[in-house]
Amino acid sequence: MWGRSPLVSRPLQRKTTLLIQDIMANTKSAEKRIRQTETRTERNRAEKSRMKTVRKKALLAIESGNKEEATKANSKLASVLDKAAKRNLIHPNKAANIKSKTAKAIAAIG
Repeated sequence: MWGRSPLVSRPLQRKTTLLIQDIMANTKSAEKRIRQTETRTERNRAEKSRMKTVRKKALLAIESGNKEEATKANSKLASVLDKAAKRNLIHPNKAANIKSKTAKAIAAIG
């Protein structure tokens, strides 16, 4: 939770992962939803990290000046971005903007 507790003078910190023990679920279905949320959060975090890594590799390939390598990296990046947009990890327009910028940078190489 954000903000200050009236009993404690220091700010409360938000936890990175939710645990069933930390939240008082009233029903079994609520406990299941908590478990599902934890699983999905981990999966989304890993997929976003992978997306950032592929983007960095594509930018490094562009900076190196090798057009063939940059084209291959851009193809991989486009695939990862499209999948992320399809799964609602990022907005489809953001995926399109990133793909457009990398394609423009590759065109400027040669």
